[in-house]
Amino acid sequence: MAELDLEHVRERMTGIPAVRFLGIRLLDLEPGRIRLELPFRKEFCNSLGMLQGGFVTAVADAAGGLAVLTTVPAGWVAPTIELKINFLEPVRSTVVATGTVLRTGSHVAASYIEVHLEDGTLAAAGIATFRLLRPKA
Repeated sequence: MAELDLEHVRERMTGIPAVRFLGIRLLDLEPGRIRLELPFRKEFCNSLGMLQGGFVTAVADAAGGLAVLTTVPAGWVAPTIELKINFLEPVRSTVVATGTVLRTGSHVAASYIEVHLEDGTLAAAGIATFRLLRPKA
């Protein structure tokens, strides 16, 4: 397979309203892998002062899906089919989500996602599957 231009992934990321709203930032991008940062904000916390799990899940989903887009040509989309996440530690800081593609098939792709605290502690881990859709002609 020819090397893909990953600029389309950067452009796609900036076009996702939820990513912009949450303040998710791109840290690293390479074929099959992406690292995203979700800043800690009090507005995203539960009553215990921890980042609410839905926000952790949102950055994990973004990392998994955008990682998949690094393995397909520009114009393809990869909506989430299923996402399973395990919360392992309370989150009281900015987190970094790393999405790594496990497999890209002709119709479905899968990613493994880890979410780490600022000190490197693994806070959550998950796996997601995505439907691969070619651009409409």
